[in-house]
Amino acid sequence: MKKSIQPEFILKVCMIALVTSGVFIFMNFIFLFVVEDAFLSRNLNKEAQVLESHYSNAGSWKQPESKSMKRYETAASLPDNLERLMKEEPDRSEFYGQEGRHYHLATLSDGSYLVSEVSQQLLVRPMRKGLFVVYGVLSLLVTVIACLVAYGMARKTIRPITQLANEVASLEPSRAPETFAEGYPKNEIGQLAHQLENSMQRIYAFVQREQNFSRDVSHDLRTPLAVASGAIEILETQEETTQEQKALLERIKLSHVHMSLTVRALLSMARESSSVDLVDQKVMPIVEQTILQYGDRLEGKPVKLEVSVPYAATIAAANGVLEILLSNILGNAFQYTMEGAVHVTFKDGELTISDTAGGIPEALKSTLFEANSKSEHSSGYGLGLSIVKRLCEYHSIDLSITHLEGGTAISLKFNSKVS
Repeated sequence: MKKSIQPEFILKVCMIALVTSGVFIFMNFIFLFVVEDAFLSRNLNKEAQVLESHYSNAGSWKQPESKSMKRYETAASLPDNLERLMKEEPDRSEFYGQEGRHYHLATLSDGSYLVSEVSQQLLVRPMRKGLFVVYGVLSLLVTVIACLVAYGMARKTIRPITQLANEVASLEPSRAPETFAEGYPKNEIGQLAHQLENSMQRIYAFVQREQNFSRDVSHDLRTPLAVASGAIEILETQEETTQEQKALLERIKLSHVHMSLTVRALLSMARESSSVDLVDQKVMPIVEQTILQYGDRLEGKPVKLEVSVPYAATIAAANGVLEILLSNILGNAFQYTMEGAVHVTFKDGELTISDTAGGIPEALKSTLFEANSKSEHSSGYGLGLSIVKRLCEYHSIDLSITHLEGGTAISLKFNSKVS
């Protein structure tokens, strides 16, 4: 189920508006409290300066002019346990008293205290509930407006993106793409639509070239293969053929069969459908056939070939796949192993080919299965193991490689059936 970005966009804009409103309200309350306290403290300090001036001139303290202010000789005489609060927070000048009273305090030059009870002068604190309601309504109103604006922006901005996504989802590489980019606005979305349209046209042209190539190759390869097959059958009926010629003819026949299977398997990978017909087939006859086909690469070399494959071992795979995999892997093992041994084992549905060819060069380990990846001593084109990897991926065969000391082991995990 696809998920639209429009609700997510609207929700995020609304959340941003709500959070911004909340921060604004909080900062506004802080500002009001700070301004109010600063105003009350300024009045208290102004009165303290007047009293200090009179004391320095007359030698005595006069009564404060404001009825809300009063001078106290000692801390013990302060009202509402202010003495205890002052001991707990000696640097504090603002205190809360009992029954809603609120005090501002200043220390005079002789150690006495000028106290202002300002509960009747407070403006912000009595209005807190009303301010909360007003700010809450304003915050809600701003959030609603932001959500409506976000909804309008989403409809205008995201609708073309949704339309473009639906257009692209309906396209098929095998069908010529229709012109759709002209219907989009002349902005980044329109530019994206034009780029997608051009890309789809190029993909369609590429698919057409690939289909034509596959069709032509299928015809132009299978025709000579059929002719060669007929020629091999005619040669097999010749009675005057020598044993040496029969051996050569058998190798030609094996190579012809391998070529036919290779063409069929590679052309099958060019098709879009990945459904393949699996066939139960014995492993040992295919191993023996591959050994006969590439055994000449071991001639004259002190290499021991050990095959440990139960004759009744079977795998479920498409026709020709195992032949191609073995021809590349086992053929490489025979060609590059100069001494030692080549082992072919099969156990629990896993076929392993190991050799003592000296191992894979360090520079090739990361690109071993990529096309055109080969060592400087290789006479091939570096495509064999790339074909192996593509075949394994296409047919869901687990491919793994183990770098041994002085050699390499490649394993193929099939859906096996051991009788």
